[in-house]
Amino acid sequence: MHLKCHICSVDRPLPFLFTPCQHVFHTECLSEWLNSKKEDYECTQSTCPVCRADCSMDKCLAILGQ
Repeated sequence: MHLKCHICSVDRPLPFLFTPCQHVFHTECLSEWLNSKKEDYECTQSTCPVCRADCSMDKCLAILGQ
C-alpha cells in the first residue's frame, strides 16, 4: 500500500497516520511537524498541517505495513 504524505509529498511505503480530519501523513513527518510547531510558537494545541483541525498524535490512526 502506497499513499502520498501531505507534508513531504513523497509516495513511499508505510507507516502512515490518518488524522481525525482524514488527512494522510508519514508518521515521522507529522511527528516532526507537530513538534516544530510546539517549539516555534509554544503552542498548547496541535493542529493539522492541511486544515488546522485539532490534531494530536494520540488522536491519529496508525497504518502500519508488513
